[in-house]
Order: sequence, then C-alpha cells, then structure tokens
Amino acid sequence: AALVRAASVGNGWFGWLTPPERTRELIQHLEDLVGAQPRPAILGPLEITVAAPSEVTLDVVKAYERIGVNRLVVGPDTAEGSEPDRFIEAFQRNVLALQPTEA
Repeated sequence: AALVRAASVGNGWFGWLTPPERTRELIQHLEDLVGAQPRPAILGPLEITVAAPSEVTLDVVKAYERIGVNRLVVGPDTAEGSEPDRFIEAFQRNVLALQPTEA
C-alpha cells in the first residue's frame, strides 16, 4: 500500500535499511505502478531515498547510484559509546577518501 501511495500521490519513497538488491526490486515495482496509473505532473519524478544498512563502502554507494537512488542516508547502528566515531572514521576511509577530487 505504501508503494501505491508513493507512486500515485507522493514526492518520493524512503527505503529504511533496504539493501541494494531489494531496493532495485522495489524501484522497479514503483516504476511499474507509475506507468500503470495517472500521477499528477506537478509531483514530478519520484525521488528515491534509502537509509543504508550496515557498513557503507564506495561500492555500496555506487550500487545504490546505479539503481537510481537519489539520496543515501548513512549512519551508525547506534549512538552509544564510540560507535558514531568509529562509523565516521570508516566512512571517511571507505567512501570519502576514495572519491576523486574536482580540479
């Protein structure tokens, strides 16, 4: 029901802790729904946001990008102890540091 609402009257869809493979299936289903029913033009295309589960690497980011995710939400599994710092350091090392710099 949530996918039908997103396709017919929503501005987007938010996948919560949805891995890339499952996200791809859900995006395909959303595209099928959009193609099968009228959608107000004022809404524009659906924006896809996903909160990524577990560790995020550059390969994971690229996998979401390839399947059409517009926005990726990342964060630690918990805010307790040193977990946020550990997550930030891993994200810096595994994603940000591997991005090409613009000249």
